[in-house]
Amino acid sequence: MLKPSVLPSLITGMILSASAVNAQTEDENEFDLWSMCTDPASVFNQKLVLPQISNSEQLDISASTIQSIDNGITLFQDNVLIEKNNFRLTTDQLSYDKNTSNISLPLPVHIENDKIIIDSEKGEMNSETDNSSFSNVRFILQSSHMQGSSPSIELPNKDLTLFSQVNFSSCEPGKESWVFSANNLRLDHLDESGTARHVVIRVKDIPIFYLPYISFPLGERRRSGILTPELKFSSGRNGNEFGLPYYWNIAPNQDAVITPHYLEKRGLQLKTNYRYLTHSSIGELDFELLNNDKIAEEDRYISKLVHHSELTDHLTFDINASAASDSHYLNDFGESLELSSTSHLEQSASFQYQRSGWRSRLLEQNFQTTDDNIALNARPYRRHPQLTVSGSESITESGITFQMNAEWVNFVHQSNTLEQGYRTDLYPKLSWPAQGSYWFFTPTIGHRFTAYDVTDTSGSALELDDRSLPIIQMDSGLFFERQFSKKYTQTLEPRLYYLNIPTAEQSLIPLFDTSEPDFTFAQLFRDNRFNGADRVGDANQLTTAVTTRLINDDNGNERFSASIGQIQYFDDREVSLSGTGTESSSASDIAAEFVLRDENWSYRLSALQDTETHDTEGSFLYHYQSDNRHIFNLGYRLRRDDVMSNQIEQSDVSFKLPLSDHWSALGRWNYSLKDERSLENIAGFEYNTCCWAFRVVARGYLTQDENNEEVFDKSVIFTLVLKGFGSTGKANRELERAILGFQPEY
Repeated sequence: MLKPSVLPSLITGMILSASAVNAQTEDENEFDLWSMCTDPASVFNQKLVLPQISNSEQLDISASTIQSIDNGITLFQDNVLIEKNNFRLTTDQLSYDKNTSNISLPLPVHIENDKIIIDSEKGEMNSETDNSSFSNVRFILQSSHMQGSSPSIELPNKDLTLFSQVNFSSCEPGKESWVFSANNLRLDHLDESGTARHVVIRVKDIPIFYLPYISFPLGERRRSGILTPELKFSSGRNGNEFGLPYYWNIAPNQDAVITPHYLEKRGLQLKTNYRYLTHSSIGELDFELLNNDKIAEEDRYISKLVHHSELTDHLTFDINASAASDSHYLNDFGESLELSSTSHLEQSASFQYQRSGWRSRLLEQNFQTTDDNIALNARPYRRHPQLTVSGSESITESGITFQMNAEWVNFVHQSNTLEQGYRTDLYPKLSWPAQGSYWFFTPTIGHRFTAYDVTDTSGSALELDDRSLPIIQMDSGLFFERQFSKKYTQTLEPRLYYLNIPTAEQSLIPLFDTSEPDFTFAQLFRDNRFNGADRVGDANQLTTAVTTRLINDDNGNERFSASIGQIQYFDDREVSLSGTGTESSSASDIAAEFVLRDENWSYRLSALQDTETHDTEGSFLYHYQSDNRHIFNLGYRLRRDDVMSNQIEQSDVSFKLPLSDHWSALGRWNYSLKDERSLENIAGFEYNTCCWAFRVVARGYLTQDENNEEVFDKSVIFTLVLKGFGSTGKANRELERAILGFQPEY
């Protein structure tokens, strides 16, 4: 009689139809979009009890009246019920024509399965051809929180579904704040693609978006098509902006997003993001081109390539290369203080071989300086090329470990007034670590050899003596612990670190890549107070430090930690970056770190105190987050310097806090107390409902204009979110950067 194949075909068509629009914007984060939908009587909360039939192909049909009529027609009447595993169809009349395999459903039909609920005024099906049609259909897709209607649905075969005048929404029936409508919707289930014509999105019956044609994927297969538009309103240097991204599914292992981006005051910009993946490589290329900038009156671009290849099990190849057409590009188009203040763009390629604890790397590296205010001589050297070898290995069973860090590099600079040439640096070490349950002691002896083959500004060879320095280190510590309470264990961890390096004349050695880092608690245990190999600091010093921790016995989490330490100098330090002057203080600054954390909050403090002047500098950060609606950050940073222009004193406040069940406020204020001005401001509101949300964010940040004058760039970004469909606007990535802990829910 009735063949079961028609029922899966019908349901598959309906399910894919209802989820077609949702499939292209599948939510990729962990948040519950529907947390605002709390009505227990909601149609999306219906609890279905579906039949569980052991034989998945078995089809049960029952009715109060079953009557055979002439010409092979069987009539099912009153309480007609068709059940299959996880499927139920009910109606009051069904007739089946054995000769034509037609099934007539002249009365209202109700269909349920574990994904969808369907109500239709009437329908026709054919169990042989799978050709079906239904009139005045309403559906509820619980898993995707979608519901909608269509006056006519046709299924010419099991692989094709045709809708006319279809409407979708994730709002409750009768409470549709927004509706997605299409005159015609065609779903090809074999090709896993859908197309719609004359698409309109309405909010409160007001059309806000129209497309004559769209295509989208069904299921997991990617499809080319238009993505959500990007909107930005600004009175700043670029004016209002509009972008319409197009996703191009080039191949299973390649895709691209191409975005025509219109800037009111500058013209049309083309943005491209291209990704690829092969059996051995992965990479991403970003390229932006602004044809004939109306303000700069020239073509402008920026590009970035990140590539990684696994050539063999041990050999890899990497590229990290960025380039811009001019030094003002990031100032003009960087969307934050962080981006606009970028000074150098790296351009590098490297081979790396790693095996058995040893790693070698061949690097070619260059930089493009994007800040014209940086003097030519102050710009970084090019490594053309650099070869490094590093690793460690135990010597038989003696407990002694051999370590090696080796480098050979050729430094090249675009200025002809700086020294250039080769540097060879070898640093072998032997260490003998020993430890017990409450102690450790690690003596280390090493020898650092550095040689130069360098030419001066005239191209003549510089006579530089090789530098050869023995280095002795002894690191030791104790571990004490006690039961602080029934739940916590407290530790006390004193540590001593001794370092001895003789003084060597180094004032004639050029500074290729060497600098002096900011002093922190971690600096207490370094074997060189400089970064890079052009200076090795002389040392006869002892670091004394102590750390205490409070550890939760149940889960091992660290609730509290505090560390403090200082270096005692037994000799003056004669090696410096400038090559002149001697540091004669008998002790370093006192360095301290403090961390206190709970389930929802944490507090971090880093501080330095000068023992002679008693000046203090450091930073602290308080972070509170109970969920994605309750976020608060308070930070402060103070750095003192002999040069006033290098001093920093900044405060930073950011938050996202609820004002009511539906309203939230968010913002950030980064302020320079030294300069008495704001560096970056963000202020906004968010309104969230069951099926839609709205966000407006006003932003401003300090940057420079084309004349290198400081300006405060301001803009307003609107985001409209139609849950289950998508959103407009591009504030999410800026809010993630500006508000610690913020994660977009849509």
